[in-house]
Amino acid sequence: MSDGVATSIATLHRAIDLGVTFFDTADAYGPGRNETLIGTAIRDRRDQVVVATKFGFQRNPDGTPVGINGRPDYVREACDASLRRLGVDTIDLYYQHRVD
Repeated sequence: MSDGVATSIATLHRAIDLGVTFFDTADAYGPGRNETLIGTAIRDRRDQVVVATKFGFQRNPDGTPVGINGRPDYVREACDASLRRLGVDTIDLYYQHRVD
């Protein structure tokens, strides 16, 4: 784990210790790296936080943008990917980043 990631996780843990209970991210942030970071930070604290994430900015496998996509088949695909990156069984609030 890099020093930057370790510092970020320590910061998120401190936020939880101070009473922060709501984490809002998106598959577009990083792209996807922020969800992975949040997931790592909350792994042993999942019961203490509410997790929200967003979808809507579709990308090709190489990361190039495709556009905004709110079609039901893409929503399921994006949600499954967010669940994997977050390392959770459920997302408390899942919503569309931009309406197409």
